[in-house]
Amino acid sequence: MASCEMQEGCRASSPALGLFLDVCQRHLYIGVGYLIVWLFWLVPLALRIAGPTPPADPAHELAQSGMDVVVLSAVVSFAMVCGAFSWMYDRRAVQLYGMIPLRRRSTFLAVALAGVIPLLVAVGIASLVFAAALGFGRDAAAILPWMAGHALLIVTFGGIATLCAQLAGRPVFALLCYLLVNFYAYAARQFAVALYSLVAPSVSLASVAGLDWASPLVRLLQLVTSWASAYPFPDPGCGAALGQAVVVYAIVGVACAAAAGLAFSRRNLERAGDAYVIPAVRTAISALVSILVGFAAAGLVLSWSLSYRYSTPARMVAVLYGVSPQLACVLPVVFSALVFAVIEAIMGHGVKALRKRVPALVTTTGVALVASIACVGSAADAAAYVPNPVDVQRATVSSISIPFEGEENITRVIQLHSLLAASSNVGDEPVPSNIYSEMISYQMKDGTSISRQYAIPLNDNGEPSTGSKAAQALMDFANDPATEEALRSQVDAVLLDAGSSSVTIAYEEYAPDSQEDAPWRSGEILPADYAAFRNALNQDIDEHGAACAMPLYQLTTSLYDSAGTYQYLTTTSNSLGATVDTPYLASVSLSLTAPGEDSADTTIYLSEGATSHTVAWLRSRYGYEFVER
Repeated sequence: MASCEMQEGCRASSPALGLFLDVCQRHLYIGVGYLIVWLFWLVPLALRIAGPTPPADPAHELAQSGMDVVVLSAVVSFAMVCGAFSWMYDRRAVQLYGMIPLRRRSTFLAVALAGVIPLLVAVGIASLVFAAALGFGRDAAAILPWMAGHALLIVTFGGIATLCAQLAGRPVFALLCYLLVNFYAYAARQFAVALYSLVAPSVSLASVAGLDWASPLVRLLQLVTSWASAYPFPDPGCGAALGQAVVVYAIVGVACAAAAGLAFSRRNLERAGDAYVIPAVRTAISALVSILVGFAAAGLVLSWSLSYRYSTPARMVAVLYGVSPQLACVLPVVFSALVFAVIEAIMGHGVKALRKRVPALVTTTGVALVASIACVGSAADAAAYVPNPVDVQRATVSSISIPFEGEENITRVIQLHSLLAASSNVGDEPVPSNIYSEMISYQMKDGTSISRQYAIPLNDNGEPSTGSKAAQALMDFANDPATEEALRSQVDAVLLDAGSSSVTIAYEEYAPDSQEDAPWRSGEILPADYAAFRNALNQDIDEHGAACAMPLYQLTTSLYDSAGTYQYLTTTSNSLGATVDTPYLASVSLSLTAPGEDSADTTIYLSEGATSHTVAWLRSRYGYEFVER
């Protein structure tokens, strides 16, 4: 055990200073190693900047180390702080440190500063060397923001690590606390979203992004990645968000250090070697870990049970049928309680220890139940939600590229939505070999948007399965004369109002002699041609209805011909499975933009089978040649 006394002639002027210098000396290798790591990166960068072909922006080059700065500062700060306070985990060392003629406050301050200052010095020296290599010129100024942000990160993670060190009686449990602080909220969000997606697979992009701020390391990595990869660099918005987050987390780190000082002043040093020095902390950590593992286990069990029952990947089955909300609500609670009991039995060295932990077990189960109800309940509500037509401004169906407006058309879309939502919970139909996703989206009058996606079963030929209620509902909707009328009204709205509309064509350039993929081009139909274009398009609508606005898909099937040769057959069909003759890599977008509103586009997919009159008119009027799919 090292003493705070120095050799004769080098004795510290005060016990606190002596303790500070002693701790710094014993962990000097961490600070020196951190310095060397950054010198190995900064010095070559400085030489490259000063060389004959310097990078355009030194600040951008320094920004590329952002993720390394965040991760290394988090790891090294914990190692330094935990090493500085390592004597607290040894009962014999605690007694020796107790003999130092210092108040606890002074002891804590000396050791805590020794866990941070060497790293700050290392960052300062590395930055000074970088600036010196550039002759302290204009390019050297780019190191200042890097140095300031780096120092604030060390303060952040150093403060958090100091508090975690005070709550634990062993280094491994201090590490567990540190990991929970930096990752728990993010991991909880991931497991909650996974469970949410199983209960409500129709909800697109389910997320609880608001919790990421509670995981400092994860949130800083997200922000620094967006900032460093922004183009053009620097992006003022990303830079401001990152700078604000670094300052806020640094304040949090200082607050954690202050709380750690209070915890140290009241710490029972005789509990060195125990898992946690405060019983309430032990209960809280065990409960948090149990709930996290409980949600993860519930998601895995539900996914496995779906895959085993239907012999199909769980995600596909969940999209088709969903998961029982009642089962999804109960399982996380059961697993959380079981995990808590196992943890307490292990830490209490036997099952008998659970008798004293029954209140904590009940509390953990209650918290898990509330969290499960909040997650699963919101998922079930979102899956069952169907908007009121009077609240919807515009609706779209992905298989038909038409914006549906007006209460009558929106009501039809909502009826389709209700049928698809009801059919997704029917599990008596056989599991199809393939599916495709149908997306229904709403633009609400309050400015928000809502999207739901549903699985449409396909047969072996790639067509919507006739035995599926969802597929039948979609085909009935597409073949309804009201859908054709909605397409006509959108075409008329655009082509009869040249003042606030535009018609553009996107196509792959025709290059018959080229061996490479031709580039995509775009062009515009002139307003003077709107009347002639409308006549050609109306002829196609008269013959093929809403099929003109249905996206085209390619399907490749394999078969044996009459000679026994294995061959591949590629066909192109629309979203209803109808084969389309001579489809082209081209489409026409009809856009009607009202002042202050988003564009509402109708897309016409060109082919000889569904839009022959439109294709012929485009060729004769503009000379377009189209590439067949």
